[in-house]
Amino acid sequence: VGSPHGPSTIESTFSSGSVSGDQYIGGLFGRVDDEVSIKANYALGRVSGSYKYGGLLGDCYYCSGDSAENYWVIDTTGMATSAYGVNASGFSIVELQCPTSAGDLACANEIYSTWNSYTDESGEPYWDFGSSTDLPGLRLNRTTYRDNNADGILD
Repeated sequence: VGSPHGPSTIESTFSSGSVSGDQYIGGLFGRVDDEVSIKANYALGRVSGSYKYGGLLGDCYYCSGDSAENYWVIDTTGMATSAYGVNASGFSIVELQCPTSAGDLACANEIYSTWNSYTDESGEPYWDFGSSTDLPGLRLNRTTYRDNNADGILD
């Protein structure tokens, strides 16, 4: 996404491609400024940088926007941390594949608890959880997009 500026909202997205660069590098966002709201997103592609880089985002500059339930895959991004200031958590790919519904309590961690509240204009949830070996798929125009093996290619 690069460097979104506020006031703006980015919700219900994912990135599976690798990203590398010098500074402000993140699996989904390079640098977030001002009043940007970030909700229900995840990143799983490899991340590499030399200054201010992280699993979901590289830098959060004066972050004052609302953020909720954002994730990155630790083992595929290669990142143990993400920028401070945004509600984001890193988990293993197995942990993020476990839930088969929003807020699935059968898994070790309660994740995606409000993701069913993010819906399209007809009221259909954006996210499809599939099975316990699937990462959440983004549903757009009745097609589900996902990358379960983190190879950067949609399945």
